[in-house]
Amino acid sequence: MQYISNLLTETLAFRLESGLIPAIPMMVLFHAILLIINRKYKIKTPIPHIAGVYVFCFVLVFILVSTSVPGLFYSSFEPIINVIPFADISFNGLHYLVNMLLFIPMGFLLPALWLKFEKKRLTFSYGLFFSLSIELIQLFNNRITDIDDLIMNTAGTVMGYYLFLLVRRLVPKISALSIDQTNHWKCEPYICFFIIWLSMLYFRHYATYWLFSLH
Repeated sequence: MQYISNLLTETLAFRLESGLIPAIPMMVLFHAILLIINRKYKIKTPIPHIAGVYVFCFVLVFILVSTSVPGLFYSSFEPIINVIPFADISFNGLHYLVNMLLFIPMGFLLPALWLKFEKKRLTFSYGLFFSLSIELIQLFNNRITDIDDLIMNTAGTVMGYYLFLLVRRLVPKISALSIDQTNHWKCEPYICFFIIWLSMLYFRHYATYWLFSLH
């Protein structure tokens, strides 16, 4: 059992590395551009916010790794679809809980990092779309595209949002992480979405080969 546990931990760590290695340089380049714009318009650079964004990117990669999202090089179209909500809740109870817990950090970090996501509707929509994108990709991964996962993932996002509201009442300083809605920062959460998906679907293939070569 210990051997299996160690093997699973090492596999998860390897997959996280292969997803993060290509994503980080792209995020650094993106933020370098934003910082240049900040300097031009004499806007103060929000260092705590930027640190939080990298935590957010780690969360996105962790979600995609945990849901076994395939790279473009390993996909095949063999759809398995369930559109009946909670058809077998007694069997999948733990699975539902895990799917919900996975998305709580996302629901927490979105309003913590970006003021506009203090609107529940926007946080809800981001979590819903991210979950939907995972379910659609799983059509090419010989895994079940399941409406239950979509529901529980979105519920986890909403729970994370309310957890943020609670934490903000207890620790008001957490608002220092969020950023003003200046035009050139508005795209940041969506650029994170794009970069992480690009890294996981395409560049992870090359990062995996590079990591194997090191071993």
